Amino acid sequence: MFEGLLQSAEDNSVREEDLNSAIYSFLGEASRDEPSLIENLVVSNKNFRIQSGKVYDWSGNKADKAVVVLAMHGEPMNRDELAAAVDPDPKSRRNIVMGFQQDDRIMVVAIQLYALAEWGLEPYDGIYQEIVRLIDNNAGQVSEKVVYEKLKDFGVSLASVTMYLETDALLVEDGIVSHYPDRYKPKPVQNLPNYCYEDGLAGQEIVLEPRHFKGYSTGLSFDVAYANGLRPDDDLVVSVEGASFEASVIWRPWNTLRTVDVGRLSDFFADQGCSPGDRVRIFPTPSFVRIRFVNKDFQETDSKESSLMQILGEL
Repeated sequence: MFEGLLQSAEDNSVREEDLNSAIYSFLGEASRDEPSLIENLVVSNKNFRIQSGKVYDWSGNKADKAVVVLAMHGEPMNRDELAAAVDPDPKSRRNIVMGFQQDDRIMVVAIQLYALAEWGLEPYDGIYQEIVRLIDNNAGQVSEKVVYEKLKDFGVSLASVTMYLETDALLVEDGIVSHYPDRYKPKPVQNLPNYCYEDGLAGQEIVLEPRHFKGYSTGLSFDVAYANGLRPDDDLVVSVEGASFEASVIWRPWNTLRTVDVGRLSDFFADQGCSPGDRVRIFPTPSFVRIRFVNKDFQETDSKESSLMQILGEL
C-alpha cells in the first residue's frame, strides 16, 4: 500500500493524511473510530519516519536511509551529521559514509557537505581542483601517495580520490599523477547497454525521473558525445531539434560518471506532456540535440510493422 503511494509521489515521501486515508479505505470506515490502530500501524512502525505531515520509507539499506534523512532535512548536511542521523552508533560511521558517498542519489556540494542529486545543486569539483593544484605546483606531475595524503586533510575519502584519479582528465602511471593530454579516454560506444543509432548519430535511451522535471540534467556517455563531434570541455547552448527550446551541453572531463550534462530540458519535457517513467532517446551534437520519445515516436512504427507482419502471415 505504502509502496504504491510512494511510486506516484513526486518526492521520497507520502503525505500522512493520504496514507491514513488509504488505510481507512483498506480496513473500512469503522477503523476511523480506532485512532490508536492508525498509530500502531504508522507512527510506531519501525519502517516509517514521519516529519511535518509526511511519511518516509525507512525500510531500505543505509544509503536509502541517508536519502530519506536528506529529504526530511530539506537542505545539505555535514557528512558526520548525516551518518549519525542514519545510525548513531559510531562503529558504523565509516561504512555508512562510504555507502552514501558511492550512491548516485547523493552528491558532494562542498567539503564534507552532502545533498540530494535531485535538488539540482552544483556539484563540488574541489577534489579535482585540488589534484590539479598539486600537479601544477609540482612541475606537471605529483606522486599518487602525496595526492592521497594531502586530500586526507580535507576530510575526503580515499574512494572519492580514487574516482577522480580514474577520470578522463587525469593520467596515473607508475604511481605518478599528471594531466591526460587528450582529456578523453575512448571506449567502444557500441558496448553501452542503452546505446541507439539514428541517421548517423549516436544516442542513448534513458528513463525520465522526477529530477529531470526539476532542472536536473540528463547524463549521456562521453563516448556518445564524442561520436557525434562533441569534445572535452565543450560548454554549449544549442537548439532542441524541431522545437522552440534550447538545451545546454557541458562536457566536464573530470566527471566521475563519464557523462556529458545535457540540460535545460525540464520545460521541454513538460511541454511535450512527458512524465517520470517515460523513455526517451537523446542524440547530442555540437549544433543541436535530437530527442525521440520511445513511447510516442516508435509506437506508430511498431504498429505498422505489426500490421505488415500480419498481412505477410496471411499470404
